[in-house]
This record gives sequence, C-alpha cells and structure tokens, in this order.
Amino acid sequence: MNIEWKKKEENLLIIEKHIQEARSIDTDIDTIIFPELSCVGYILESGLEKYVEDMDGHCVKKTCELAKKYKINIVSGFLEKSTNEKPYNTSFAVNKNGDVVGKYRKNHLFSQSDEVKLYSAGENLCLFDFDGWKCGLALCFDIRFPRLFEALAVNGADIIFVPANWVKGNNKFEMLKTYTQARAGENQIYCASIDRIGKDPYFEYSGSWMLSDPIGNDVSETYNDIYHMGEVYKENISSIRKMLPLRPSFKTEYKISNSY
Repeated sequence: MNIEWKKKEENLLIIEKHIQEARSIDTDIDTIIFPELSCVGYILESGLEKYVEDMDGHCVKKTCELAKKYKINIVSGFLEKSTNEKPYNTSFAVNKNGDVVGKYRKNHLFSQSDEVKLYSAGENLCLFDFDGWKCGLALCFDIRFPRLFEALAVNGADIIFVPANWVKGNNKFEMLKTYTQARAGENQIYCASIDRIGKDPYFEYSGSWMLSDPIGNDVSETYNDIYHMGEVYKENISSIRKMLPLRPSFKTEYKISNSY
C-alpha cells in the first residue's frame, strides 16, 4: 500500500480497494495485513495531534465496517490518543464480525527518526484470536528485538504480524525479510511482515515483505508486485517443535564469567 500522508479518508478508500483486489485474486482469503499507520501515514512533525483518534474514532470504526462487509480479518494502524501529550503508534486487529479483538502500541520507537520525541512508547504486548489461531502483533522497528517475539511465542502465539514503514537503505529490503525469518525460526512459529511502498516527506520505503513458516521458508506468492499471499498450517508448528524441541532450552537470563 502506498499510504497517502495525512489523508485518512483517502487511505480508508485505498484499504477497501485493496480488499476488493485481493479478493478478486482469491476469494478464500481470510486475513489481510496492512502496513504500519495505514490510516494516516508516518507523521514526524509538530501538530500531529490533529490526526489522533481514540479506539472508537473514525479509522477504527470504518475498518470494523469493512471487516464485517467483506467477512475478512484485518490488521491496520492509526495514531492513538494518549493521556499525555504524545500519541501512540498503534496497530489493531478486527475479526470477520467487525469486532476489535486486539490492540498493540509500538514498544520500540524508531531511533533513527523523531518518532522517539513525538510518540509515546507502548508497554504491553497483545495476543488475540483469528479463526482459532493465537496471534500477536509487533510494529516495524520491533522486529529487531527478539525478546518481544519470544515473549509472545512463550505465551502461545502461533503467528505474529508485523506491519511496517520500513525505510529504504543499505540492505534494508532483505533485512526485513531476514529478521522475519529469524523471529519465526527461533520461536518455531509463523511470522508475517509487510512494508508500505512509495514515499512521504521524510523517507522512501522498501516495499519488503515476508511470510515465514516455522523453519524460515518464505511461503508467500506475489501477485502484481503488490499482493503477497500464503497459507499457514498449525500442524507445521507442532511437527517442527516435535522434531526439534527448542522451548525446553529457552533461558531468560545468561551470565558472563571472566573466570576459566
């Protein structure tokens, strides 16, 4: 998705258009993940409070309507109002009935930008249900922090969705793919990342993506260089964990000793 900067209504129309296009490729699609801040874009300047909403605001309500209309699970993102001066970069999940079932506020803010100055960092993680799958959320820069994904996996996540505004740069296109495969393989779960395309006043974006299975295979197919679709199977998770049990070896702390 090429997000229109600061244009909520246009982005909501684009989101619906993408739902229609994806469904025209495959009517069996049950879940669509849109990029980070897909309702409004990545705003990194003063005055961004003009674009902030509550969870009962227009962006979330309209997304719920679209999910119910097309009978599809949706993950999208917006600027969420907070009790202090700085809003949250928030991702939310809506099921096929149009109900919000999950919300996640970005924990790790992008240190290469003014996001750390203009946004509040989230403190909690999120697990929710899509069609019997236990799902987790992360956002963009979070992909660099393995313990977040480990925490979700230890608490039962089968798949983690990572909407992104992953900027272009040296090896960045492949980097998002590699991190996604690593987070999936080390936790023996599925992990799906999707970056936006295009550019805004601050950055150009890589358009990278990955749907990794529990051993790091990309199980997606690409259509029109825009849509990346794949199937996930719970039995793959259980069979990989049975073949190679990693969970019993997880340690929460490591000690370094200078003695021999």
